[in-house]
Amino acid sequence: MNVTVVVMNGALRLNDNKALAKASGFKEPVLPLVIFPESLWKKTWFEYPSMGPHRQSVLHRAMLSLEQQLNEVGGTLWASNQSVGASLKHLMVTVNVVRIIGTHGVGAYEQQMQQEIEQMANQSSILVEWVWDHTLLHPSQLPFSIDNAPRSFSKFRKQCEALPIEPPVAVPSIQYSRVQPPLSVEQVFQVPAADVASQGTGGEAAAMAHLTHYIWESKAILHYKNTRNLSIGPNVSTKCSVWLSTGVLSPRTIAHEVRLFERKVKRNESTYWVLFELLWRDFFQFQCQRYGMQWYAFGGLQGLADAPPTYNQYVFESWVNGKTNEPFVNGHMNELRQTGYMSNRGRQVVASYLIHDCNQDWRRGAEVFEHYLVDYDVASNIGNWMYIAGCGNSATKRIFNIQNQQKKYDPGNNYVQKWLNC
Repeated sequence: MNVTVVVMNGALRLNDNKALAKASGFKEPVLPLVIFPESLWKKTWFEYPSMGPHRQSVLHRAMLSLEQQLNEVGGTLWASNQSVGASLKHLMVTVNVVRIIGTHGVGAYEQQMQQEIEQMANQSSILVEWVWDHTLLHPSQLPFSIDNAPRSFSKFRKQCEALPIEPPVAVPSIQYSRVQPPLSVEQVFQVPAADVASQGTGGEAAAMAHLTHYIWESKAILHYKNTRNLSIGPNVSTKCSVWLSTGVLSPRTIAHEVRLFERKVKRNESTYWVLFELLWRDFFQFQCQRYGMQWYAFGGLQGLADAPPTYNQYVFESWVNGKTNEPFVNGHMNELRQTGYMSNRGRQVVASYLIHDCNQDWRRGAEVFEHYLVDYDVASNIGNWMYIAGCGNSATKRIFNIQNQQKKYDPGNNYVQKWLNC
């Protein structure tokens, strides 16, 4: 049986999906595939595996939801935790793969997987195409090439924020392959016994329900700019990042709902600021694509020749385990370890403390975030760590006064009291 395989990694959704939309134009049935090699989950920079229990749990739930969606429309989801080679070999024994379409990724792991898929496909004369589908703006819209993108966000924003935003992609009716996979998602991916994820669980239906509640029902979007940095409280920020990171939700869909709300209800500084933050996300995605492996270097985009600071195990582990002399730092690190989440301001505060107060390598902190965060995204995570360290697009070091940050963003001490002794 001839099939078009759509690699769903990075776009775990059926709606507003450019890869699926492209696949629908071919005559062959579409076979959705996810490949998350277990070896990737265990990769380390220094000591922490790439994917901890929180991220595993969120990814598992998203795939379960996608599998259910596909079953409801007569399709199946092929899932594999083996290498790319083993995954495709097993698939090609069962069906005749005519072409492979997937969503382009900007991270080193994602691009390595893409290269392995291309190499395997070339050996069997299989066509491969990657579509760009994880940013608000498409590279073709930009007034510059990615390699010549402005190095400062302010310049990027000024040139890009007036550009039209594509509407969500309408995916035509698709004939899905009915060939049954040998194993279900539940059988392939063994998640930790304690399902610890508390943020952004589920698939498209849960994501859209959350987005609808935040924008239309609670109208919390109207105070987003004023509350987004608070450490605690209902609807203080959009909390959409986890669905963006897994590709369950596209930035276009969020922008579409925001613009619709602005037309029908109200437009203010906070509604604009949600779109502003999506542009920040785009900026890091394009920068990560541009700089390749330099994205992971200690000297960062500044190309600093300084040697990394000496690793102090006691200091570093005190930071990870919330045992420092700063309650505000400890509370955030405790929340991170227990839930896989931390507010954006909290991330900046604990990063500043590790880099500038503890004199530790920013990459070790980025690795901890990669391990724990349910909304981990390689571009935003490393981009923000370099921003604080002063080795990203700006050489300015961002040094926070921890006590002042606590007074400003946890004035009632409610957050620290909740998380300090956990």
